[in-house]
Amino acid sequence: MFVKHATKNVYSRYSYYIPGDIMPTTIQVKNETLDRLKYFKEGSKESYDEIINKVLDDIEEGELTDSAIEDIKKGLQEVKQGKGQPLEDVAKEFGISL
Repeated sequence: MFVKHATKNVYSRYSYYIPGDIMPTTIQVKNETLDRLKYFKEGSKESYDEIINKVLDDIEEGELTDSAIEDIKKGLQEVKQGKGQPLEDVAKEFGISL
């Protein structure tokens, strides 16, 4: 059964001492979930705890405030009104060839 395999990998691979007041914990994950976690791994020594926290941090940082949403709506409205600058002009200004 995969759960035993995933649990073994998660626990045995990272059961060494981890600084802080945490204890290694075994969790059961589906095969697809483990593959998705591995996708975010940046190094062979990175723990699954580090990966999960990195993903959670990205999600939290990616949340838009009400003010940011209003600014986006305002910007979209300005583009619809023709107040935007063509992509080609912006690319030229920054020396980017399209």
